[in-house]
Amino acid sequence: MTARRRRVWLIGAGVFAASATLGILHSDYAWDGTWVLQVVARLHAGDVLYRDVFAGVPPLTFAIGYAATAIAGVEMAVLKVLIAVTLAVSWLACARLLRRVTASDRFDVPLAIAMIALAQPEIASFYQPLANMFLLLTIDAASASVMESGPHARRHGWLAGVWCGLAFLAKHTIGAIAGVAALAVLIAFRSRVSDQFLGRIVALAIGATAVIAAGLMPIAMTGGWPHFVDYAFLGKTTYLSVANVSYTEEYVAFLTSLAMGEPGWAVSVAKTSAMVVPALAVFAVVLLRRQRQLRDALVIGVVAALAEAAGLYPRADVAHVIPVVPGLLVVILIGWDHVRQRSVRVGSWLRMAATLAIACNLIVRFGAAGAALADDDRAFSELPHLRGILMPRAAIALTADAANKLRDAAGGKPLFLLSPNAGFHYLTSGVSNPTPFDYPLKPAFGRAGMADTIARLESGELTQVCLKPVKGLMAPDALQHYVETQMVPGADLGVCTLYRRRL
Repeated sequence: MTARRRRVWLIGAGVFAASATLGILHSDYAWDGTWVLQVVARLHAGDVLYRDVFAGVPPLTFAIGYAATAIAGVEMAVLKVLIAVTLAVSWLACARLLRRVTASDRFDVPLAIAMIALAQPEIASFYQPLANMFLLLTIDAASASVMESGPHARRHGWLAGVWCGLAFLAKHTIGAIAGVAALAVLIAFRSRVSDQFLGRIVALAIGATAVIAAGLMPIAMTGGWPHFVDYAFLGKTTYLSVANVSYTEEYVAFLTSLAMGEPGWAVSVAKTSAMVVPALAVFAVVLLRRQRQLRDALVIGVVAALAEAAGLYPRADVAHVIPVVPGLLVVILIGWDHVRQRSVRVGSWLRMAATLAIACNLIVRFGAAGAALADDDRAFSELPHLRGILMPRAAIALTADAANKLRDAAGGKPLFLLSPNAGFHYLTSGVSNPTPFDYPLKPAFGRAGMADTIARLESGELTQVCLKPVKGLMAPDALQHYVETQMVPGADLGVCTLYRRRL
């Protein structure tokens, strides 16, 4: 193994270890993450994806999750390790891009440190960082196919198609963006491969199409195709109508929370400082736009930045911004390198400011993780599917108590949890879900899911629901209204109120 390759492995391992440690010791363990794990748990129990279980994205996330949990157990810690892997591979793709346009590996370590500080996908679902990882790999392979020569370059042309197809299978919108980004790179550098330009495009198209077809074929063979089309495509109109959160809106809310000094603000700074990165990326693009001598760097950086930014629509909140940070860091570091070359003094000041900001962020992140580890009020969970996750002892006790109450209320029968944290409580209680919806907010029902569920309640096929009402645009209003007005309320279980069918 060459010294260069050994260095890459060591840095990548460091990024992985830091991300996995932060994920286990100090991160969110509910919401989307447990929804993904609940879907995987249902697949292990024999349910068929899409036909029996809702999922609004293509199947790759759940296939990887299924394979990993078959080996290591259906545990949240497994998903957190997988997310750490995506960050390490994303670092590799970004480092290759930077090395290709700067002819230097001087950014390897700064990029790794910045990603550890700013790009921790602690509150994201596995599918988001996975899709963004394949997006970066697509741009990297497309760039290599036009900036290198010989058989190696042709191989990268095909590889760009493969990565693009895998991005689609992780999250179809990101896959489409990956295809456009790869095409933009090929067009921008077409003069270098004029005699092979069409061949590169054909390789991209065939590679992506073959991978997508192979990945979607099992859905058609298992009877889930109509539901997949509804949940992942046709039903997305509902999501678009309720989930339009702009970057500006989210950033202003973040600044407001800091000004108000909300509890835990220091940790909040560490988790949401990633919201600064898109603004810095825009500044870097403006800085570079007139520099013709930096054409290669500018094209690669802008394509990466625009591709990542496009994936933020329609919900540019913290959970969606964090996974796009690696790609945005590419153009930021290119811009910083340009400033450093033009003015050593300005470059030094910028480096000092960036070093101070990132150091503070790392201190807060690892300090909070260390404090959590040393805190007597926290312990490693032994709850089902959450084993090995550091949690507050009070939260462990409350979760165990809620699980017991849900099991008793269900009485050995399926129970529909109409709650945003349904996936979390299904996992910890072992209660089975009689519907496909483990994350029952409005966008999750597709076009007809809510009406179908109400029809099952009216017919008596579903007899009991535990409701935790939700307000706002994401609320499944029609279904909540039916439960509250047409069913009989019973015990308050703390996490939800039990309703039974009216006799």
